[in-house]
Amino acid sequence: MYVSIDKDVLDTRAAHTNWDQGGLDAQSLIHLFETVALRRSVIGADVCGELSPALPGLPTRQEEEAAQKNESVNLALLNVWRRITVRPALPRPAGPPSPRRFLPGAGL
Repeated sequence: MYVSIDKDVLDTRAAHTNWDQGGLDAQSLIHLFETVALRRSVIGADVCGELSPALPGLPTRQEEEAAQKNESVNLALLNVWRRITVRPALPRPAGPPSPRRFLPGAGL
């Protein structure tokens, strides 16, 4: 399963976008994403719905504050992703590493 999250679903207290916004709070979105990721085999995700400044490269103070608020939601979602998908590395066998073997025409 691939999950696409559009921050337009969030209430303006949680994030600011350039579109009409919903009424979902950030904690509910994060909980929903975590629940889906724990119950399904999620292979990837994306987050959209950023605020585009009226003058690219010259954001107003309000636009900068909105960007910081949006980034906090992005980071919270990323932390869920990391917590769910990052698994501890398997221990390597003791001894010297085995030599790499290349087969003709097999690529690298």
